[in-house]
Amino acid sequence: MIVTTPRRTDIAGTREGGGTVYIRAVALTLLLIPATVAAKDPAALTAAVAAGNAAAASDLGVMYQTGRGVAHNDATALKYYVQAAQAGNAIAMSNAGALYAAGGNGVARDDALAFKYLSQAAATGNAGALRAIGYMFQTGRGVSTDPALARSYYTRAAAAGDTTALNDLAYLYQNGIGVPRDLAKADQYIAKAA
Repeated sequence: MIVTTPRRTDIAGTREGGGTVYIRAVALTLLLIPATVAAKDPAALTAAVAAGNAAAASDLGVMYQTGRGVAHNDATALKYYVQAAQAGNAIAMSNAGALYAAGGNGVARDDALAFKYLSQAAATGNAGALRAIGYMFQTGRGVSTDPALARSYYTRAAAAGDTTALNDLAYLYQNGIGVPRDLAKADQYIAKAA
């Protein structure tokens, strides 16, 4: 089981004339946490990483990023995510991209590397990564602003099961970003997300 913990929040409110409007408070980050990580032994995972186990490297990255069973250290988490990502681990790709996008805590923000790792994760169908890339195209963060590509990525993320992407699509339609302003369509996306 994967738990998605976005650090971006959408705050619901009521639009004049009825319907729901979403005000976005955004920090482009997400963390995919395999539910079993908390029960894992860091020493055993370290040995597995030394033997080339990419899943163990990804799990160690999560442990260091969240401080579960080890001292919190984002730089060490990133080292393990990159190692696992290079071996093809999609969760690590997404988490490395999120750390580069957020920066801080010993990790330099690097939108180009964020886009690189998120793109790799998105190519595997990772819904959170698809949504994060949509956000990058919507805002021009590390890439040229392209609302049509943003909508495309949000649509793919929603199809992959990311309900927050439905809110993102609603936001585009509420505000006419890359699409004609359409409050009825925005409300349809909001209803699907509920």
